[in-house]
Amino acid sequence: MDNETYELIKQRESIVKWMTTARSREMELRKLIGARLFPAAKVGANTLKSELGVFKYTRKQNFKLHKDQLALAEQALGTDVYGRLIRQKPELVAKEFKLLTEDQKVLLAPALEVSDGSPTLDIKLTEGDEHGA
Repeated sequence: MDNETYELIKQRESIVKWMTTARSREMELRKLIGARLFPAAKVGANTLKSELGVFKYTRKQNFKLHKDQLALAEQALGTDVYGRLIRQKPELVAKEFKLLTEDQKVLLAPALEVSDGSPTLDIKLTEGDEHGA
């Protein structure tokens, strides 16, 4: 590996470590500030105007469905309510898509858009690697 590539890898590793720490600390600070400025924050947007400026704190909730319980929920709620409440989201099974013939892929093409995702790069450098520099 050439020295320039090695230096790029080292720079990236340094930035990844910094970003991980920064993201974690920013979330801690966001929660602390939010709790101080909005001790009784409601779910949704909360706004505070002060001499320092305008602060907007959005409190969100995450919802996770337990798929093994959905059939019982549909029976209990009724199909109409259940249908308004729970979205059935079509999702492509990439593993199965790769098994299709080219002719089958052509048939699916009008219903499918394929684009590049964000690349990943995982690097595990050898401890103490000085790259022979």
